Amino acid sequence: MPFRPRRAQQAFFNAIVAQHRAGFPVRIIILKSRRLGFSAATSALFYTLAFNQPDTFAFVCAHDKPSSVVLFDRVRLFHQFNPERDDGKMDYENRYELYWKVPHNSKFQVQQAGKTTLKRGDLIHLAHLSEAAWYENDASTIQSVLSCVPNVPGTIVIIESTANTDAGAFADRWGRAVAHQVDNPGSLDEYIPLFFSPLDDPECVMPVPKNYKGGQATEAELRLVHEFGSRRVTKDHLYWRRRILEDQCGNDDKKLQRDYPYTPGEAFIGVGSAVFEGAMVKAHGTQVRPPKYAQLEWDGDGKRVKVIWCEYEGEAVGCWKIWAEPQEGMDYAMGADPAVGELSDKNDFMSDRDWSAIGVLDRSSLETAAEYIGRPSPAELAVEMEKAHCLYNRAFMAPEINAHGYSTLERLLADGYARWLGQREAHIENMAGADPAKYGYLSTSDKNQRIKLGNDWEHACSTNWYQNKGATIICRSQRLLDEEKTWVRDAKGFYHHRPGRKYHDDCLMAWLIALHVHKTCPRTRTVYQAPIRPITDGRGVPTSYMRDGGRDDMLSELEEPSETEELEVS
Repeated sequence: MPFRPRRAQQAFFNAIVAQHRAGFPVRIIILKSRRLGFSAATSALFYTLAFNQPDTFAFVCAHDKPSSVVLFDRVRLFHQFNPERDDGKMDYENRYELYWKVPHNSKFQVQQAGKTTLKRGDLIHLAHLSEAAWYENDASTIQSVLSCVPNVPGTIVIIESTANTDAGAFADRWGRAVAHQVDNPGSLDEYIPLFFSPLDDPECVMPVPKNYKGGQATEAELRLVHEFGSRRVTKDHLYWRRRILEDQCGNDDKKLQRDYPYTPGEAFIGVGSAVFEGAMVKAHGTQVRPPKYAQLEWDGDGKRVKVIWCEYEGEAVGCWKIWAEPQEGMDYAMGADPAVGELSDKNDFMSDRDWSAIGVLDRSSLETAAEYIGRPSPAELAVEMEKAHCLYNRAFMAPEINAHGYSTLERLLADGYARWLGQREAHIENMAGADPAKYGYLSTSDKNQRIKLGNDWEHACSTNWYQNKGATIICRSQRLLDEEKTWVRDAKGFYHHRPGRKYHDDCLMAWLIALHVHKTCPRTRTVYQAPIRPITDGRGVPTSYMRDGGRDDMLSELEEPSETEELEVS
């Protein structure tokens, strides 16, 4: 049987032909719905070229072992039923490779991803990276394969995948390809981005049974009809969509969006192993604002802080980003994540090292007021916290105290800021400073701590808190948003940033700790008093009333001090 391309496959072939005829290397990146046949189409094309063109190396990278078997079985099928096949010209054929004898000397190879590097030193002419967003070490795997493909006409690179969060090497490359097309419509000199939804597949329909009683159209179905029109979104298509949602996706809308997206944005929002819900991340994307940049310096006698505004964005590293200047009578909470010096990807020595970060949260509006990103020493980071503490109305604060964080904490204690440090227990005696060992936020290998911080953050971002009269987190920081997108849940349930050269969670951790400080520290000045809900010690004995951003009038030690005492720094 001849290979007869379906509609989406034909559009794919047309893009290849257009780029090839224009004299460019063929570079295509595909974001797609499932089961549109791009793996089969690419394998058929690569087999044809390897068979007809001597000295051609076709390489396919699959995201896991079962997929590599399926992909090569297709190639084996093409080969077995090729009427021009001459087994005498074959060097050998095994489970994952076809080799033609010299002088033909072509080969077709399928390999599973999962290693840090692949094919280093080989010369690849035709490369297909299948389901690239799902590679274990996506950035290094993709880079190692592409480094073997010369950037000359006649070579082909096809990167295709369903989405797996809007972070990672595949998402980054897709974003760059789309941005290039926006700036240069119709250009063929870079990767051509192609998106295919279920509406591009004529097989994504099922006749509605005569006696079907499906009830009224859902909100999602009505949105599809409104956006794409009733000529494309037919009743038969909507019935097919309902069957897929129930049979293949377990009535999980997020899984349906990932596997059968109707728009690129729908494909990327909150899918895969991302910790945070897509709706939350999408909402934060609309809230991001450009900051003002500033250096904070002690004003003369070291008792007050002055703000020195920076003139251009290039001064941002080591500077404060400020979205909301301190307001009289308002409370603020601060969290910090001191840098340890770890690589962002422990498997890649070229990856970026972590950063120190500070986040200042407005405790009334829950707006991200100010942020610091840099690589100071632990003591220098403590000084930045001290300056922000004084600027933002004596904000309660807590550094993460694993590794270098202990040095940051020691400097804060030595400089006389103990009374403003959050502590790890809400008991009266600890809040009064009786146990210095309880200062700061202790992060250990216990995954439950990060899970709790993440759940608290998502709750504060996605629901109306009665503690704050309906306020939810307002994200002004682009870096915070980026790190929310790249915080993932691994197979063991641990929360961490996505592996890769440039992914971090330092900024996010600082903000998570700032929220924790807000929830567990007293309010020194506040626009309202939280409902009295005593926290007990497990035996029913009240220990504190100050949780969830309220104030604890039982703590006489934390009454507002005089101005001289407030600004005194040893």
